[in-house]
Amino acid sequence: MGADAGRVFALTAPWCFDGEQRWSAGGGILVRGARILRVLESRRAVQRHTGGDVPRVEAPGGLLMPGFVVAHTHLELSALAGRVPPGPDFTAWIEALIRARSGCDRARLYAARQAAAVGLLANGATAIGDVDSLDLWREVPRGAPRGPRTVVQREVLDAGDSQRTAAALARVARRIPATDVRSEGIAPHAPYTVTDGLLAGVGKLAARRQLPIAVHWAETREEIEWLAGRGGPFERLLGPSRPQRSSLERLEAAALLGPRTALIHGNHPGPSEMERIRRAGASVVHCPGAHAFFGRERFPLETWLAAGVSLAFGTDSAAGNHTLDPRRELRLAAAAAPTVDPVRLAAIATSGGARALGLAGQVGRFVAGAFADAVVWDLAGDDADSVAGALVHGAGGPTEVWLGGQRIP
Repeated sequence: MGADAGRVFALTAPWCFDGEQRWSAGGGILVRGARILRVLESRRAVQRHTGGDVPRVEAPGGLLMPGFVVAHTHLELSALAGRVPPGPDFTAWIEALIRARSGCDRARLYAARQAAAVGLLANGATAIGDVDSLDLWREVPRGAPRGPRTVVQREVLDAGDSQRTAAALARVARRIPATDVRSEGIAPHAPYTVTDGLLAGVGKLAARRQLPIAVHWAETREEIEWLAGRGGPFERLLGPSRPQRSSLERLEAAALLGPRTALIHGNHPGPSEMERIRRAGASVVHCPGAHAFFGRERFPLETWLAAGVSLAFGTDSAAGNHTLDPRRELRLAAAAAPTVDPVRLAAIATSGGARALGLAGQVGRFVAGAFADAVVWDLAGDDADSVAGALVHGAGGPTEVWLGGQRIP
């Protein structure tokens, strides 16, 4: 169902958050077709721009805001929810995950993927970055139930075997046809599964197409140990280790560390690495639910913020999280970092995610020209701080979801 290109209306609510820093009493957005024509920053602005041929749609809730932008998920693993319990050894979990996925046929994987996408939209995520190693995006038929706007992050790896490099690059050589709700990204899996040759090839491809980049980075101490040549649990999975340049140096050498890069997890940055990432303009994507699922030590969210690095939130996969609910990710992040202002956390979940996906100015923020993607929450409060606190600390889904100027049934 496409938006009527000529339709103009105002979507308003008692409170409005623009996804970056402005919280206003009253206000809303003026929508034309699928995009925002103007941000209405007060009740007076709403009155001035509505009436006559411009109807006003009052949202049934207390807060109108951009939809959540989930910067990292693996929808193709949704069929494995609850089937791969966590343990003390992350590599054993990876091996169990691979075995479990090999026992699922594509029809089951696809059906679970689509159900997860629809569920994310219903939970308020209007844009996501979805890592896809199986090309399941090809199987979405016309008329399928609507999911979020999606950056398909095509995963590539060669598991340290240079003989697999050419085939890995060939798989992503053909473009994904872009639509109004789908675009293309690329995801070299992780420094421990991608050779320098494949990183270089991905860097050239990403530069040529101006693709957003997602790479798992510094998720566990064990991967850092293996990359430093000290063996450890990853040796069973990947074979003998040998000292290599740091992961950031390898990404920089391949032109894969810059404003289009999202570093997934970032749980264990080394000395000076936060500053290097800030200078590069890359984002770090924290996945609070996955963090809790694996019982990991506290994420240094405050330290990343103090370093000036742009942060985003992800849900990771249903195989490594208890549920794919972006509001729960907010709640978990707030519980682990109680000194961080809820207003800041809400911005990480919206405009921060947009930056991580290369969609700044398009999603995650109410600004003229952006897609009219919005969610409405039944929240009350006397001021911006109390409304933001209710959003971040509460549970439950939105009362309405809008995608491209259309209310999702």
